[in-house]
Amino acid sequence: MIKAPHQPHSEEPELPTTTPGHSIHSFDEPTSSPQEVSGAPAVSVSSSSSHQVGVGDVLDEIVDNKRAELKKSNAFRDMLDSRDLSIICELKRKSPTVPDGFNVDVDDVFSDYAKVADAISVVTDKQYFGGNYELVTQARKTGLPVLRKDFIIDPLQVAEVATDALLLIARIVPEEQLQNLVDLCLLINIEPVVEIHDAEDLAKALKTSANVIAVNTRNLQTQTIDQTSAYDLLDAVPGEYTKLLFSGIKSHDDVAQAVSHGVKAVLVGTSILESENRVEFVKKLRGGGDE
Repeated sequence: MIKAPHQPHSEEPELPTTTPGHSIHSFDEPTSSPQEVSGAPAVSVSSSSSHQVGVGDVLDEIVDNKRAELKKSNAFRDMLDSRDLSIICELKRKSPTVPDGFNVDVDDVFSDYAKVADAISVVTDKQYFGGNYELVTQARKTGLPVLRKDFIIDPLQVAEVATDALLLIARIVPEEQLQNLVDLCLLINIEPVVEIHDAEDLAKALKTSANVIAVNTRNLQTQTIDQTSAYDLLDAVPGEYTKLLFSGIKSHDDVAQAVSHGVKAVLVGTSILESENRVEFVKKLRGGGDE
């Protein structure tokens, strides 16, 4: 004869009694906390404690603050936006047109630039311009925005030294590489300044995310100055871009002509470094003295 399976007792078990303010424990859970056993005061943790502490709110605040830090302004960009015309004074120890070098003291040059420049340009190429990264660091101590100029052909060069802006020469890199270099600069809050020399360079620059386009009156291959072609090229740059003019600036009339073509800043190097009084020369460029 087969026995029927054992059936549980039909009578419901009696639940433990509770007092107001105390929760019901499971049958296999101890009814006393370790603190109560040891005599230490019990700590009550409610289900809403994480909300009271505001862990989520604190994390959101930290992330929002980090976003704000990453959106910090760029000194070079702010300089261009805040002035009708800016003068960028350049330091280079030598150049292909001045191979024996300029007879200047770097400390004195930066001291003079701090008095009259809106920004400083530093050429860091060593072999042909006598530059180095330390010059950029020294220029930044003036408190002025710094544009680093070099022949950038690889992403590794972009972050070699801290700077506010970096020159990217459209002619020396393929179109895709130029775009990548521009994007990298923007990612790490360096203002990319794309230098162009002709219509082909301009077409490449316009396909990037750059906001600043510089026309160089000097042909880098022949080292000759052609201001007429430079002004024609400036006129071809769309109005939404910030336009800069490099090289060939020797007088206030040159500056005024550049402004008439929509230029927001001029970069002057050789003329200043060869002048007898750098501070007075820059003042004259602004129209503050006799030519």
